Amino acid sequence: MTTTTLRWLRLSLCLLGVCAVHGCAPSAPAGGAAQCGDTIVNEQAGEECDDANQLNIDACTNDCKRSVCGDGFHRVDLAPTA
Repeated sequence: MTTTTLRWLRLSLCLLGVCAVHGCAPSAPAGGAAQCGDTIVNEQAGEECDDANQLNIDACTNDCKRSVCGDGFHRVDLAPTA
């Protein structure tokens, strides 16, 4: 398996709640530079958030920017307001 495959497998297990057993501390990829999707917010690269998932319907988009009104995505993680 490649390093990237192992990293995504580890993140997938974390999202399923296996972290409590195996631990899932974020770490930079083998090359040393953080990138969007690795759970590490790299502000120098313009990341505002990094939740490591492929959902644009939560608080962090796929391009590691915070979701905002008018960004073209309908968030489903917010409760309706009265």
